[in-house]
Amino acid sequence: MRWFVVAALLALSGAATVPGASASTKPRLPPNLIVLVVAGQSNALGYQSFVIDPKTHKDVFTDKGASPADRRVLFTFRDSGVSGGALPPGWLDTPQKRTGAASPVFGPEIGLARYLYNAGRKNLLVVKVAISGSSLAVDWAPHGEDLSLLVSRVQAALAWATNHNLRPTIGGFYWVQGERDATDRAYAADYRTNLVHFIANVRHDLLLKSWTPFAIAQTDIASYINFEQAHHQCSTKNCRSERLWNSEVMKAQSSVTGKHVFLAKTAKLPRFKDALHLTDAAELSLGTTFGELTRSHI
Repeated sequence: MRWFVVAALLALSGAATVPGASASTKPRLPPNLIVLVVAGQSNALGYQSFVIDPKTHKDVFTDKGASPADRRVLFTFRDSGVSGGALPPGWLDTPQKRTGAASPVFGPEIGLARYLYNAGRKNLLVVKVAISGSSLAVDWAPHGEDLSLLVSRVQAALAWATNHNLRPTIGGFYWVQGERDATDRAYAADYRTNLVHFIANVRHDLLLKSWTPFAIAQTDIASYINFEQAHHQCSTKNCRSERLWNSEVMKAQSSVTGKHVFLAKTAKLPRFKDALHLTDAAELSLGTTFGELTRSHI
């Protein structure tokens, strides 16, 4: 099955040839492959974003809204608590089976890949590394466990593509993280500094071009803080500190945007029951926004 995936990609892509070469001697060059890297914590994973919507019972991959990209885009992932996803890659609709979940889950990668595919970026490979509860301050810090895992997984995917006569280039990096840091005083205060260093580390470790787009989903846990307050779970009166920390992380994420760093706001996106995790509709919307922000730079 996996070999069929590769053969299908090559067939869809076609093979470039050297101009002026004869039909009998022209060498076949590998098709370009755009690699999209998605990383972060539980909302990058899609912790409560279900393939089969709990309310409507509609399936993201089979009912209205399904896309040809679902069986044209390659996908490999490493999500905490989720089985599968190892190389060689499968299709975009490969089930991400989270332990304890009633349905497979998905993150912003589906909306992102569908949008870019429809916009003409046909040869795509999505590499996702998402670790629930991970902090930028510790887990994604230089030499941190999650950053090291991300780099090794992306490098392995690039090597796999090269070994199968593809020509991979990282087209964009998509960051969905911040909830953990927005619940800690010290982590929130240092978030901007840590984010600047993280972007620099990612560009260096993954050999990204200076113009490779880096898109950030702006964290906003205001709804979750309201949930905490309603259930008497605040660490301070009226969750005053939690609101301050959330604001600090949001401002930090906004402040690092620039010519090649983009911000996708999530404040108005629907959340699931705990008011923290994005729904399936929200993940699709976030992925589409990522695509809209970065399409012209890929």
